[in-house]
Amino acid sequence: FPGGTTWQWAVDYSGGTTFNTLTGETSSTLLNVRRSGNYRLTGTSGACNNNGTVLVTSTIPTPVDACVSPSTNATISVANPGLNGTNYNWYTTATGGTLATVVSGTNTNTTSITVNVATTTTYYAQDMSAVNTNVGPTATLGAGTNWGINAGNQLLFTANSNFTLNSFQVPLGNIYANDPAGTITIEILDATGASFSTAKVFTSNPVSITTAQSNTLITYTFTGLNILSAWGPNLRMRVNAKTTNSDLLWSAGPASYPYNSAGGIVSITGEVGGSGANEYMYFYNWNISTGTPCDRLPVQVKTSGCTPAPVELVSFYAEKYDNAIIVNWYTASEINNAYFNIERSSDGINFEVIGKVKGMGNSNGATLYSFADENPLSEKTYYRLVQYDYDGQATKSFVITVESSQALSVRVAPNPFNNSTEITINTSAKDKANIKVTDLSGHIVYESLLANNEKASLGESLPAGVYLLQVSSGENIKTMKIIKQ
Repeated sequence: FPGGTTWQWAVDYSGGTTFNTLTGETSSTLLNVRRSGNYRLTGTSGACNNNGTVLVTSTIPTPVDACVSPSTNATISVANPGLNGTNYNWYTTATGGTLATVVSGTNTNTTSITVNVATTTTYYAQDMSAVNTNVGPTATLGAGTNWGINAGNQLLFTANSNFTLNSFQVPLGNIYANDPAGTITIEILDATGASFSTAKVFTSNPVSITTAQSNTLITYTFTGLNILSAWGPNLRMRVNAKTTNSDLLWSAGPASYPYNSAGGIVSITGEVGGSGANEYMYFYNWNISTGTPCDRLPVQVKTSGCTPAPVELVSFYAEKYDNAIIVNWYTASEINNAYFNIERSSDGINFEVIGKVKGMGNSNGATLYSFADENPLSEKTYYRLVQYDYDGQATKSFVITVESSQALSVRVAPNPFNNSTEITINTSAKDKANIKVTDLSGHIVYESLLANNEKASLGESLPAGVYLLQVSSGENIKTMKIIKQ
């Protein structure tokens, strides 16, 4: 573009093509991107203009900003906080500093705070559950050779909380010259040594190997090896395959059990399959991590340069459940919100109204909505929301789709609720799903196992507040917020 070109950024946080202009972002460079989405830059010079888009993806939590008048209470929060993500502390600076001053509630162990500021202010949410540590012996415990792979040689461990296994070290003996690089494939077994109904098999990234590394510990790294406490205690790990001709070595011991990680995240408790007692199988010096893989997430309260949207829609999704499709959406704030129309389409172009849900009117807090499409279409279905103000002004949401089948769906109705609500799951897994509800401080307030189509009543003994529901079934996990009013 020639000199004098003007620039404007816009964004669709859903990753689609319904772009909203980013106020004040009029440079060809966009700084401080904090949320995933599809970002569009338009350049204009005279009568000529062109644009391009950049898709930003992220697995970290989503900041939920607020836009209010000066010296007005505002609630900011972290959406999609993660499996262990209710333990957030809120600060006024990116590093160090002091905890944020709140007008109600707490500034620790929470995913949201309520503040009152005179000017635009940035706060920082830090995941206090974030840990990166090691567990297990860091040097070989003795000599012993297993030629090839013995599937009966298994290391026993218990995951006391969810964690990611980033890497471990394996002793290899008799490395051959034709082994320049290799991978190791492992499987997580249940307490009896049987494979799970959904195989939990993971292959390492390739690692270069030299003959000089014989009889030493060699590091194998993994991507996406997430181990969940819901899989149960006394798990087992074994080697399923390796792409090198080298021998795996196990320790003739004696080894000392258990090996406990910092914070008690995981315990390595023993072994089976060796020729004697108290041996050690292959897997040394685990590097594990939990929590958000970043330090502090900026979340902003704006008091100028913005016009508060009638409704700030944080998430919008739908799930197939039995013969119905449950449409769910979550708002962070509402202004003069009269109601939502739920619209459905078979082609994503021509929509019909299939339902109406009353809005909260005015709200600075999180609100969850659900609607059941009891007579869904048989093929791929498209949904969108149309939000109406009290004055009749309408705003359309982005469009979402639902395929004909899903591995896990969760229905909570009603939500929000006054006295109690009902949880129902639909899963393709054979095993029962693990149901866990925690408060915003991370304490478990309800836990149960549910079979396919089984129902559970929840909430009678709970005080009013916001809770985090986690449902895990096989490899599938659903996390959502529920609210008792």
